[in-house]
Amino acid sequence: MDVKIATGDSKLNDSPELPTIFCTVSNKPSILNDAKYCRNFSYFDSHSFLSDVEAIDFCGLVNDDVNQSINLNLVDVKQRFSDKHTPMRRSKSKDI
Repeated sequence: MDVKIATGDSKLNDSPELPTIFCTVSNKPSILNDAKYCRNFSYFDSHSFLSDVEAIDFCGLVNDDVNQSINLNLVDVKQRFSDKHTPMRRSKSKDI
């Protein structure tokens, strides 16, 4: 999104103390061909996923430092499960 701001005098503003501010916003889509990625659920197997979740030792993931447990351990497990069961794929132009 492009935002352009310009200042100046205008006949709409009769007060010499208050400047007039013009602001225009351009909401054009990016013309860059940036790659877009999304999760691929086409081969998701809920039984395999639940079996893997049941095998996690959650007590072993949590330690005295709660922040470390959440930030390092649980996020890492979530990322590994996401990558295994719903891998990332490059989006096709029709998906966007």
